[in-house]
Amino acid sequence: MRMPARLPVREIPLLLALFVLAACGGDGSSDGSGSPHTIGGTVSGLKGSGLALQDNGGDTLKISGNGNFTFATSVAGGNPFNVTVSTQPTNPSQTCSVAHGSGTVSGDDITNVAVTCTTNSFAVGGTVSGLTGSGLILADNGANDTPVAKNGSFTFTTALASGSAYSVTVATQPTDPPQTCTVGNASGTVTTGNISTVSVTCVTNTYSVGGYVSGLAGSGLSVSYNGGAAIPVSRNGGFIAASGLAIGTVYSVAIVAQPTNPAQTCVLSNGSGTVGTANVASIMVFCPQAVANFAYVVGSGSEPINADATLGTISVFNVNPVSGALTLISGSAVPTGPKVSSFQFVPHSSFAWALDLGVEYPFNLSGLGSIYDYSVDATTGLLTPVTGSPFSQLDGTSSTPGCGQNGASGMGSTDWVTFDPSGTFGFASNVAADTDGNMTLNANAQTWQFTVDPTNGAPSLVAGSSIPQLCGGLPVTIDPSGQFAYSPGFAFEINSQSGALTEVASSGASGGSVVIDPAGRFAYVLGSGISGFAIDPSSGALTPIIGSPFSIPYVLAMVIDPKGQFAYIIKIGAAGGGIYIYSIDPTGALTAVSAGASVALSQPLSLTIDPSGQFAYVVASTGTGAQTGVYAYTINAVTGTLTPVTGNPFATNLSPAEVTVTN
Repeated sequence: MRMPARLPVREIPLLLALFVLAACGGDGSSDGSGSPHTIGGTVSGLKGSGLALQDNGGDTLKISGNGNFTFATSVAGGNPFNVTVSTQPTNPSQTCSVAHGSGTVSGDDITNVAVTCTTNSFAVGGTVSGLTGSGLILADNGANDTPVAKNGSFTFTTALASGSAYSVTVATQPTDPPQTCTVGNASGTVTTGNISTVSVTCVTNTYSVGGYVSGLAGSGLSVSYNGGAAIPVSRNGGFIAASGLAIGTVYSVAIVAQPTNPAQTCVLSNGSGTVGTANVASIMVFCPQAVANFAYVVGSGSEPINADATLGTISVFNVNPVSGALTLISGSAVPTGPKVSSFQFVPHSSFAWALDLGVEYPFNLSGLGSIYDYSVDATTGLLTPVTGSPFSQLDGTSSTPGCGQNGASGMGSTDWVTFDPSGTFGFASNVAADTDGNMTLNANAQTWQFTVDPTNGAPSLVAGSSIPQLCGGLPVTIDPSGQFAYSPGFAFEINSQSGALTEVASSGASGGSVVIDPAGRFAYVLGSGISGFAIDPSSGALTPIIGSPFSIPYVLAMVIDPKGQFAYIIKIGAAGGGIYIYSIDPTGALTAVSAGASVALSQPLSLTIDPSGQFAYVVASTGTGAQTGVYAYTINAVTGTLTPVTGNPFATNLSPAEVTVTN
């Protein structure tokens, strides 16, 4: 048997190689590494837009969200793949990195490429200029406080992620010297780079020197600052003598011209000093007026449940300028309405108004509230009814919307009337009666603006002037400067030309009537206690006084003396009724002068202080069955205490309801 030929030894490796190649599919068929495979993976952390991936420098794939991705083009087995980020996402700015992104394709699809995106963070900062003080602290978004000690660039220590909002504020203003720093380009959104455009500008504070005037009735008053030119002061309330003054400036303010028509001798106090770290507002100018010539006492009528109400009267008394005693002028009484709630003079005119609430009872629905208008004889003090009086134009109309009951029918009744200091216009606060005679809130129950006819003192309602915030007869009080008006819960700025009211940012406490001191420094709201506020002389905004509200219960009324030193408070009731006196300190806080009533009266109804501040008059009853009348008192200028005038009480023709005095 013939044996096969033996292969040369050198050919054995070649045959082995061919065998192995055949076994592995090396010919590119689908059962070998040459078959196509997909390339992909997952994306996580993506928040922005615009992310694009590439494989092997091409085959760009745009990614819009987290999750799985796969390139469109497959890669043949045995070939390399290389996944990279060709475009990073923006809005917010992010940086995406690739893990397991490169290798050689073998026998399976590539699915484990991991693209992880993180949002970029950027610094927020800017520049500071004008800084000379110390202690400046800036904040970003109300936190991340960063002290700044010098001018130049600053950067907050905590960076913000792209897409985050930033808001730079001054957390602490610099001191030594005090400065006010303001922030420009303070807010925005972090995008794709550091924020370096915030600008903080610091200016050293300057201060004003001024104070308050009270009692001014004439014209021509002027003051000077450090001996300079005369500065006219034309009204009560706050005034500024100089502004823009640096700390340490020595100042001296003096009166250089006294008012005339009428002539007054004003007195200035706290006129000199050195500017500190706040505006100077402690200078006080008090212009005392003469003792009142006349007192007017309203005698109340009757309001029976029938159509025959008894009219009241207004009687005139001479005032003794030395003792303050009253003497009834024979034949001076004039008739007025049955339910007069107040008697007041129209400022800068020769007219006076008696405000009658009208008859509420259903048996006399014609008894609308009315204005009884009188001319006043300046020499004799006597009153003469004006032709056409009484007027009832201040009742509004039932078709005027208001208080949530638009178009409600019924009577109007003016509850309170307030004049501006010029006497040009005023405000009537109304309640209204439905057809059953009950006092309720309807379309008339709000506050209306009116004007005064200078020829006869007659009122005219300003069309469309209702103030919807003030419903239900809430009284309006105007500050002595005539710039601001207040009602419980509301503070307004008064348009000097039209008298229109615009609500200001800060309002007072709710409660009863508002009382303002004669200089316009403080406002007091009467309620279960007394809430006190300091008045900003430039804006009219109210700031609570330290210690407010003051625990003073059972308050019927409050009157402040012309110098603003003492508050006289009427309390009613058999136990504890009378006049209580409180001192007013420079901050407006109230402190009782004595533990009990200065004047013990069970039924005090009205209190007024004459313009000179020397005498006080109270309408009251000393108790059931006792004599009623008007009680006169001298006022101690130092302690504010009251001393009865000889002759008390001064008798009147009818039961007295109110007393008013005037020159």
